[in-house]
Amino acid sequence: MIGDPKYDVVQIKEAYDYLMTLEISSTENALWKFLHLLIWHKGIDRVDWILQNKQLIGEIIKYNYNEKIPDHIVDRFWKSVQYYKKLDR
Repeated sequence: MIGDPKYDVVQIKEAYDYLMTLEISSTENALWKFLHLLIWHKGIDRVDWILQNKQLIGEIIKYNYNEKIPDHIVDRFWKSVQYYKKLDR
């Protein structure tokens, strides 16, 4: 059940394990920029977002944060943000 401490710990570990499998060698990876936007500016639960958006993350990590990220990827990110903000109502 969501909200159960055991469930939350399982999700945190699952998200952590997933992130550790990604081939990210740079602190300039675009994923960190997107996670910053997600967490600090939009207040969205990063753990659930990571677990629900693995395919999108796979696209994001191909870029550094100072590169032009294709609009279709940015649009998918903001669509995922909108989904979580609607859940927060």
